[in-house]
Amino acid sequence: MKSDQATPYIMEAHPYTSRSYASTICALPDSNTLLYFHGSRVYLNDIVAKTMRSFNMHKAPVTALALHPEGLYAISGDTRGRICVWYPQNLSLYHEFEAGGKVISIQVNSEGRKVLIANESKQSLMSFDLELKTTNPMPAGGQINTLCIKHTRPYLSAACSIDGQVNCYNGMFKPSKSTKLTGFPVSSCWNPSGAFLFVGCMDGSVVIFDKDFECVGSQSIHQGAVYQIVLCGEKLATCSGDGSVKVWSGEQSLELVQEWKYSQASKDNFGLNIVSLCYRKKQNDLVCGTLNSQIAILDLNSKQTEIYNAQCGLNGPINLMRVVASDLFCFQYGSCIVQNKNQIVHNCPDATVLDINQFGSRILGFTSSSIFEFDAEQSKFKDQIDTGINGFKVFKRNENEIIVVTSKQVYNLNVETLQKDVLFNLPEDYEEIVNASFNNRLALGMKHRVTIKKNAIVLLSEDFKFNGKISNYFATVAMLHKSATGLLAGGSDQRICYFKDEDFNKDEEDIWPSNSQMDYSKSAIGRARCCQFVGDIAYVGGDAGMLSWDITVCKASKKWEKVHEGIQVEAVVQYNDRIIYGGDDGFVRMMM
Repeated sequence: MKSDQATPYIMEAHPYTSRSYASTICALPDSNTLLYFHGSRVYLNDIVAKTMRSFNMHKAPVTALALHPEGLYAISGDTRGRICVWYPQNLSLYHEFEAGGKVISIQVNSEGRKVLIANESKQSLMSFDLELKTTNPMPAGGQINTLCIKHTRPYLSAACSIDGQVNCYNGMFKPSKSTKLTGFPVSSCWNPSGAFLFVGCMDGSVVIFDKDFECVGSQSIHQGAVYQIVLCGEKLATCSGDGSVKVWSGEQSLELVQEWKYSQASKDNFGLNIVSLCYRKKQNDLVCGTLNSQIAILDLNSKQTEIYNAQCGLNGPINLMRVVASDLFCFQYGSCIVQNKNQIVHNCPDATVLDINQFGSRILGFTSSSIFEFDAEQSKFKDQIDTGINGFKVFKRNENEIIVVTSKQVYNLNVETLQKDVLFNLPEDYEEIVNASFNNRLALGMKHRVTIKKNAIVLLSEDFKFNGKISNYFATVAMLHKSATGLLAGGSDQRICYFKDEDFNKDEEDIWPSNSQMDYSKSAIGRARCCQFVGDIAYVGGDAGMLSWDITVCKASKKWEKVHEGIQVEAVVQYNDRIIYGGDDGFVRMMM
């Protein structure tokens, strides 16, 4: 799939966030598209049409982003110091160059010609001319944390370093003055008239400078860090770690005009630190993003005071998706969202969730060593109970029991009484169980102890007996997915194959799969990671995308079709008659 094609999604990934640092959201003028970075991509998210495109020409994680005032160019920088100037309309590259180190901040002046760039090097600050494609180095005086350019002529620039030093520049190049703050600067912006510079600090205050770069005062405006200060028409808007967004008027001092705040009753106050903010002129609203990946849109014409979530998303790899009681649960480490309710689930275990399923009237989730219950009314997990088993795979067996697979044994666990019974012990010839999948019967990948440098694939009977039949098809079993009548397996060598259940009744020393014609698909999606069957079609996600494979076709030279490429697909499910898949970028996509 080309990067400039719009991909439909049902849950968006949100901007990358890091504790104690601001994040970046840009709004494309005259549209509903938001730009932000996550991993090595910059995403263009149409929040109304719910489609997404991505700029993918960076080879390292993106760390800074800015937008031309009219949306003609986007400028992004990454951890290796590469700067890309590109067109948001078709995602083509206009120019690229090296900044000399990890890019910290990018700013564009109001005329859309000059770009100011800071990187991690202590003395590295540069300007770039968008028309001439030329760069000029500038003295920095410290590791820069925030940059800003005055939006009215004569242009003035300010760079604030992590040690509290503020360096001021006449125009874009000439250093004019330097001063030292007592607080830690995290944001900066000139007021609407261009007469005063406001520097936001970690302690909730702003330090105020006039156009001669003289400090004329300070003012406490928030109870938490002032993560962003942005122009908002003829006013200024700020967002903070205290969970509030405020709009201000005034020149040398700020007067509060409007305020929004997340409810004090929130169960996750720290996660509601508001770390990103941007103003959309056409809509006359503010888009704000939180540390735990919620995005809210605040209408400046509204008189509401409480912030309500517009979208809930994840900002990390999705490692589990399950459809339970008509709801789609999407997990990343330590976080969960119930998609069709657009709810972030509170009290999510700070661990990898292995499974979630319905048992009678209860919805239960499982980590490697605990059970927790989902309270749908309060949208939270509760009553986490230790199972006494340290497993790496969990499967629902019936309405009262689960199967827990450890490296040496397979257990049956009653979810009500917590009684556990051993169903299977690892045979002496094997060192450990490395993979497993269950659907009526349990399939295992087992590492040989001495005799052979390969993993064995075995299929236990319905009463968990091992008949001694094995397949040594892969050196390492990377993925197993059991269907009702067979087993799809993937190896670390990037091949996949399909076994029928009856294959494991063959009188052969080494079972060969019924369909092994995927040997030449190594360049298709990389190593297989997940699978979902719809009839005879297997949708297989891997390190570099997803493919669909008709397992009934055994002789065709190419019987698979690449569905998506360029992302690591971590989870795939069938939901509302559609194939839904989640990637390492946090998006949950929908296959059309």
